[in-house]
Amino acid sequence: MTKTSSHATQADRPLVYLSCGGTGGHMTPAAALAKALLEHDLDIEIITDRRGLKYKDMFGDLPMMDVPAGAAGAGLMGKVKGAMALASGVWQSLCLMTKNKPACVVGFGGYPSVPAVLAAQMMGIPTLLHEQNAIIGKANAFLAARAKKIAISLPDIKGLSQSEEVKVVYTGNPVRPEIEALRDQDYAAPKDSAPIRIVVVGGSLGATVLSEVVPETLKALPQEYRARLSVLQQCRESDLANAQAAYEGSGIQVDLVSF
Repeated sequence: MTKTSSHATQADRPLVYLSCGGTGGHMTPAAALAKALLEHDLDIEIITDRRGLKYKDMFGDLPMMDVPAGAAGAGLMGKVKGAMALASGVWQSLCLMTKNKPACVVGFGGYPSVPAVLAAQMMGIPTLLHEQNAIIGKANAFLAARAKKIAISLPDIKGLSQSEEVKVVYTGNPVRPEIEALRDQDYAAPKDSAPIRIVVVGGSLGATVLSEVVPETLKALPQEYRARLSVLQQCRESDLANAQAAYEGSGIQVDLVSF
């Protein structure tokens, strides 16, 4: 287990663990909740995988730990490796929680969130889940039966049983204060002939559909608009070549980057 930051917790304050998958869709709402909880005199620590540690700047000096976790891979060997990683992560989480005695654990989905939340449920520590999508993800679906509450980002969610649906609370998706502050800024529309800048992000690690649909949609615009476009788009590493080819001949200035 790797731990970052020397932030010290206080024995008289409740400790809350936030357990997150290691990609932005899980880490950013966790960072927003962390900042909100700090205002309520709570100690906060983050549990993720090694990918998640690259988001440490988002959490300031809050301690971050990575524990082993693995999704079930293809074939028998992949499933065995995934199970072994999960077991190791659960064991490390059990040891951590036995020592530090958190008041609760909040899971934000993604397979790296499973070990800590599952360990907490095994110990009788209250757990909450937050689901960012309209269809509950596999990790949260696995943990939902024993969670105390399930917070959702959208008004409706699919994939829960009737007994799990009664635990649902519609909270929306937590947003960091510095992002929320941008909402109050006036939008400065581009002037005639000025560049029109578009940023494309989203999906699971830059879902392939965006690498296909966005170029085709923008290419359908009149040439005078295409000539003004400046597109920054995140794509899966495996989709970069196809996305670049899709923009070829469009006259659109584009910068494609992977995660």
